[in-house]
Amino acid sequence: MYFVGISSVHKQMTEYMLRGTMELPERFEFDFDRPTPVYRAGEIVSGRLIVDVASALPLRTLHVVMRGESYVEWEEDDTESGKTEARIIKDKSEIINLKRIIMGRTGADIVANEITEGKHEFPFSFQLPTCKLPTSYEGEYGHVRYWVKAVMDRPWMSKPTTKRCFTVLETHEHNVNRLARKSSETLETTVCSFLCKSDLISLEVSTNKQGYCIGEPIIMCLECKNYSKSNFLETRASLIQRVAYRAHDGNKLRTTYNTLSHKRGDAPQSRGTLRWTNEEIDIPSVPLTTMSDCLIQVSYSLKVTLLGKRTKHVPTLEVILPITIVDKVCQRTRKFSRNSLHSHRLSIPGTPDTKEDNYLNNITDLTTEQFQLSASGECDVRDGQDDKYIMGELTFTPVYPCVVTD
Repeated sequence: MYFVGISSVHKQMTEYMLRGTMELPERFEFDFDRPTPVYRAGEIVSGRLIVDVASALPLRTLHVVMRGESYVEWEEDDTESGKTEARIIKDKSEIINLKRIIMGRTGADIVANEITEGKHEFPFSFQLPTCKLPTSYEGEYGHVRYWVKAVMDRPWMSKPTTKRCFTVLETHEHNVNRLARKSSETLETTVCSFLCKSDLISLEVSTNKQGYCIGEPIIMCLECKNYSKSNFLETRASLIQRVAYRAHDGNKLRTTYNTLSHKRGDAPQSRGTLRWTNEEIDIPSVPLTTMSDCLIQVSYSLKVTLLGKRTKHVPTLEVILPITIVDKVCQRTRKFSRNSLHSHRLSIPGTPDTKEDNYLNNITDLTTEQFQLSASGECDVRDGQDDKYIMGELTFTPVYPCVVTD
């Protein structure tokens, strides 16, 4: 009788497991309270977990987790062994890991709880830490990603899960006065001409300020002086994004440079001068400049190049000005006075005249904040912890704050 009992229990359990494996919710997804789920440090991430089942589903627990992580991975050649072999470099840093049990309790019996037939809505909420949180980022060799995930814990059976990502924006107390100041740089060189005479070539570049929001143009001026007989190819201005992926405590590094927008123009003639006045360089929807400690560091610069012919007689001049892209800063974009171009040597552009307007107090109004989808597009957010039963929004595109200028 004892063995018959065991056989009967085993048969019932097998049938239960087979039936349970096929029983998946018809709908299992998150709905955030915010129409655009964008958050900053210290804010509450809240919403509803929607579950719709055709028949009752027994479970041990129904729980929700909120996770955040920075993750990097790339492949590089390993030559330490004496022969070139491909080696995978990867690292992960946990930012957030919180859990809430919505139904049931840990260690409960499998039949102690069940979700009854029909549609159910379970509220959830998590508070983000008040520390500096890096901005959401999806890139070629890694990501900074935040998400909520719900799991129906059903021992011996499939565990239906659902997942949805959201955007986090880094907050930082910027020096607004510094970001509102112009930035300028001058590079000079000489080339030898007839009878070893040294002729001057200079490249002077200025921007109207140092800090920008997405949606604002970088307004720049340049002056190229060519006192030689050499002919150059062209002049270029490019907004460059630098992304540094770090692994193994910084001992491994992979860096990428992406040109986000650019302008091209003529070069100065021999014995001539070329000027750009109030040229605009667009800022697309990109992650904010990274200010926190993270495996992924994002920074920006304006690179202006006077392109030579790649010979020692016609050199290439290159000026790089750091650009900070922030969540909110002085929104007004002021163009420079053309009259300032000739006032003195380092006069392009002119410093904004704060007597006309209260320049530093014109801050982005967050009540009318707008967001744009990341220019990098959507990505698949499934990872090694997600099985074939995962449901929900499995692709994600971060969004970033933008301003509307007059």
